Amino acid sequence: MADHLPEPHPRPIKTAITGAVAAYRDFGAGLAAVTDYQLVGLVDPALSVAKSWARQVGRPVVRASLVELLADVDASAVMIWSDEAARGDEMLLSLDQGLHVLVKAPLFLDLPHLREVVSLARHRSAALMPGCLRTADPALAATARACSAGSVGAATHVRAEWTVPRNHDEPGEAEWYDLLAEFVLCSVRLCSAALGPAVSLNADMDEDHPPGSAPRIANIVVQHDHGRAVLHLSHQRRAVPVEQYFVHGDEGVLHCLAAEGRGAGLPHGRITLTRAGSSAPPVAVGGNLGRQTAADALLIAFASAVRGGPSPLPDMEALLAAYEFVEAAAVSSRERVRMPAPQSLPLSATPDAPR
Repeated sequence: MADHLPEPHPRPIKTAITGAVAAYRDFGAGLAAVTDYQLVGLVDPALSVAKSWARQVGRPVVRASLVELLADVDASAVMIWSDEAARGDEMLLSLDQGLHVLVKAPLFLDLPHLREVVSLARHRSAALMPGCLRTADPALAATARACSAGSVGAATHVRAEWTVPRNHDEPGEAEWYDLLAEFVLCSVRLCSAALGPAVSLNADMDEDHPPGSAPRIANIVVQHDHGRAVLHLSHQRRAVPVEQYFVHGDEGVLHCLAAEGRGAGLPHGRITLTRAGSSAPPVAVGGNLGRQTAADALLIAFASAVRGGPSPLPDMEALLAAYEFVEAAAVSSRERVRMPAPQSLPLSATPDAPR
């Protein structure tokens, strides 16, 4: 009889959150609704606001710093949503104590420091994930599933296009490379789902971009096992952002207009399928592509990683692979040569996409 008893539900993960006010903006009440977590502590300089949220989520301990909080509570995981200046130190403090970490991107770490962080996480056997809502965008996952189901037949080429509105400030070199890495993290995984592993790349990227000139552009052409992908990122003056993907196959075209991102212009994503040679209008596919779905997917993926299970979303090693990809693209652009694509498993297809 014992063999037929259901497995007990795993215990909730005792979790602390830094930058609680910012985390609430991204996750809202959905965080308390995810049963994988038990919130044991919140950290935010705005103590009164954090205490107000604490009353809604089981009254966890509220402190002004992570050092104070970890001295008072027993936590096994930390979600780091604090200001950019504090994230690196809080991440290292958490990893040093063997805690699992979900940290909001970007981190503003150069490649050597990012490699050190990944190595530390391995040494501590700690799950370490970048908290990037774009990677959890349900429109991307739905597009990968549609490719897996053969919606476009055999995929032949993909175009990924991000246009990021420019406000008053130009991005510095660090911010530009962070944005490129985020772009690669989302786009190359989707392109690999449709076309197989990346083999080589050549790029034309704006480096030493003069302040005030527009637009700033990066073009990366990636050869995959079964076709070619063109990645186009631009930073220019325009009213709304664009984050879209076109997957071309011998039986049709999928157009994915994504919802997540900085200043996203849509409340939810939209995916349409156009059949080859058909005069019929495009057909909508994809199901629920809303923002909260992305937030929930990120939380569930992190819980799976903490428990040692498979995660459909990229971990910090995948983010490291994305920065290495950007570095190879920069060399290609600067030297005008084709570069081998970094052969990194984290940038291959998502688990529910075709291999």
